[in-house]
Amino acid sequence: VLPIILIIASLIIAIYNQSVGNNIILHWDFVGNITSEGPSEILFILPIVMCLVYYVLLYNEEHPEQINRIKKIPNNIKSNNTWRKYWYILRTLTMLLLLYITVCSAKLLIINSILVCSLLLILIWLLFAAFHRLHKK
Repeated sequence: VLPIILIIASLIIAIYNQSVGNNIILHWDFVGNITSEGPSEILFILPIVMCLVYYVLLYNEEHPEQINRIKKIPNNIKSNNTWRKYWYILRTLTMLLLLYITVCSAKLLIINSILVCSLLLILIWLLFAAFHRLHKK
């Protein structure tokens, strides 16, 4: 439910920004300085990307056998439940990251590159942790 709420929030921000007519930020450097801006219509791409990412991650959560082609992860109820928990957390954090980028692009917050990099590292760590934990079982 939470990832869907985050997608809806991103869409509301895009609609709000469109009604205000502000330009959006397209790119920042690592320090957080704005390097390019663009029209507010482009902000609608982020909710669409969020939907696509959501469904890809949801598919991976529901079909662990598709990712487990090496067959090193046991295919049982306990492993599948653990797999689903990791993917739910991964999906939720990914949606939070994309919502944060949407909010920053709409100039409602100032981007913090350390926060973005930290979230990306946590997402990568979660993915490897899921594979490692399930491989050991």
